Amino acid sequence: MKEKDILQLMQKMTLEQKLGQMSLCEFGDLMQNSDNAFTGPKGEFALTASQKKIVGGVLNFKGAAEMIELQKKHLEEDPNKIPLLFMMDVIHGYVTAFPIPLALSCSFDTKLAEHVARASAVECATGGVKITYSPMADLMRDARWGRVMEGYGEDPMLSARMSAAFVKGYQKNVDPRFVVGGCAKHFACYGAAEAGRDYNCVDLSDYTMNNYYLSGYKACVDAGVMMVMTAFNSLNGAPCTGNMMLRRKLREEWGFDGVVVSDYNSVAEMINHGYAKDLREAAKLAIQAECDMEMVSTSYLQTGASLVESGELTMEQIDRSVYRILSLKNKLGLFENPYGAADVQAEKKYYRCPDFLALARSAAAESAVLLKNEGVLPLKKKEGIALIGPFADSKEIIGGWSCNADNKLAVTVRTGLEEAGAKFTYAAGCGDALDETDTSGIEEAVKAAQESETVLLCLGESMRYSGECKSRTDLTLSPAQQELFRHVYAVNKNVVVVLFQGRPLDLRAVLDAPAIFTMWHPGTEGGRACADLLFGKCNFGGKLTMSFPYCVGQMPLYYNHYNTGRPFDPAGNLAEWKSKYIDAPNAPLFGFGYGLSYSKFVCRDVRLSSETLRAGEKLRVAVKVKNDSDVDGSEVIQLYIRDEAASRIRPVRELKDYKKIFLKAHEETTVEFFLEKKDLAFWHEGGQVYAEEGEFTVFVGNDSAALNFKKFVYIA
Repeated sequence: MKEKDILQLMQKMTLEQKLGQMSLCEFGDLMQNSDNAFTGPKGEFALTASQKKIVGGVLNFKGAAEMIELQKKHLEEDPNKIPLLFMMDVIHGYVTAFPIPLALSCSFDTKLAEHVARASAVECATGGVKITYSPMADLMRDARWGRVMEGYGEDPMLSARMSAAFVKGYQKNVDPRFVVGGCAKHFACYGAAEAGRDYNCVDLSDYTMNNYYLSGYKACVDAGVMMVMTAFNSLNGAPCTGNMMLRRKLREEWGFDGVVVSDYNSVAEMINHGYAKDLREAAKLAIQAECDMEMVSTSYLQTGASLVESGELTMEQIDRSVYRILSLKNKLGLFENPYGAADVQAEKKYYRCPDFLALARSAAAESAVLLKNEGVLPLKKKEGIALIGPFADSKEIIGGWSCNADNKLAVTVRTGLEEAGAKFTYAAGCGDALDETDTSGIEEAVKAAQESETVLLCLGESMRYSGECKSRTDLTLSPAQQELFRHVYAVNKNVVVVLFQGRPLDLRAVLDAPAIFTMWHPGTEGGRACADLLFGKCNFGGKLTMSFPYCVGQMPLYYNHYNTGRPFDPAGNLAEWKSKYIDAPNAPLFGFGYGLSYSKFVCRDVRLSSETLRAGEKLRVAVKVKNDSDVDGSEVIQLYIRDEAASRIRPVRELKDYKKIFLKAHEETTVEFFLEKKDLAFWHEGGQVYAEEGEFTVFVGNDSAALNFKKFVYIA
């Protein structure tokens, strides 16, 4: 269909039909006897029989059969024969569950992210999905927020790269049948919700917002993302769904011409915010801000016509949104083939196919992060093992927002060990409830630990406790898990703690263990990947993308913070009047970029091609890296900068580039980076982005605490 055809179609449409295209409803609203669960408050937004025939999109259906049935029914009833747009929360896989996005970001591997997104696209397109509500490009600095499992961590540059990789994976499939549109969310700044409480308000300065929190969304727009979703939160006093920042920043400044969709019910929820007095005003505010589609609530359909008739909205405003929606459907090929790749037989071919399961397994291994290892790992023997803990034989490890993945098909650690040929004694020890206090199973676990050489203690946080509306004020392990560790460690010091969780946790209770690593929520193949790592079939290469706190009182916590006028030196005098806590350190337990390996990588001899960098030039930064061990492995070499003095306070460090390298045992190489003017630039008042002259320090190493540094001067 050409542009003129879309315009001709719009000329035939009534105002109500246009408002219908701007409305997105639940599958259960259009089909009877649906058992799909809702993701939020349903509200009183029942559609009339005539409205059901003209809506523009649908979400929360299950597979190709439902999609084909509804699309066929809709095309028979819609007066203009405009196909529905089918959408779904495909966050880390559709039927094959891959590691949660936070875990995947720890791989520092955008190609891997792209492959995961592409595999997800094949599965969900086969099931009838044409838009996935992913990637979540929100910057995350607070582990109390349950939705950190959906994003890519605390660094704006890495988050931007990973977000763009997911967009590319969804939308640039080599087989056009399996192209699905990405939807960047949640615009804007949802990750800064006050106190880490979901749906809560956000208040950010323009300086902080533009330099850090917007980078992920901008990267998605630059990558050509087809849709953007508004956030539930208010931003600087205005709910995001009716915030004029949608128009000014997203449309006018960034040039986004795709579809903006509200989050679930968020148009109507502007009433609860106290921003709109009723549905009519809510619809007016959202459409004026250029939110094209309303999800679930029906204020557009109920009040849009009267708003146009009164002159409060114009037909031009309505037509802009409808044109974008129809153009999106056309871009996805729905006018030529309304069913896309949806095929009940193809589902059997692609769902959990061997290639996707193999990818899920390798991705889980690459996403794991080794936090501590005092020579215990890898395990040298596959016997004499006690497998203990609530997650040792649990299928609750695939991760929240797992779409149509069946956690009953997940591979547990117990199964992974059995398949690897390990001999072990199993005891759960305790349950996985967040507030679990039942310790009746500890006696059995202690007996198993006493009779074994090595203990694998699988602890953490069930997938039930991370995700939307899963905010926490306590980031410690449950009382029962802490008690389990104490008793097991008392009888066997050779303990390997294996963590499964959707967010950074306070791990002080288990720090005495000689080995600790996190699998996060690793997806369908987590148990096999865990066994691969334990026995050295795979090496650890993951690095933390969110800092692990010493305690929850440090939240929000992030490496790229500002200095104060009284910065605290951990090696200094604790009695000094400095910016510090009196009952806890400032530093995290494990910081951004941290992660160990079975290999030992040494960075040394940082060299700059010049002591000055001028506009239009590039500064070469080189560092020698050696694998000073007998084990082949990969490492993420990270480059950070600090602007020593500027017109606005700059962070103590900022990640500007990284290289993931593989070195054989005892191999040495030189890793090169190149800095230029844009890498030194930041957002200034008035919207200008530029670099300021002055001295900079460049740090290169294995994590955000890298000690290797050199200085240079930038001259404009």
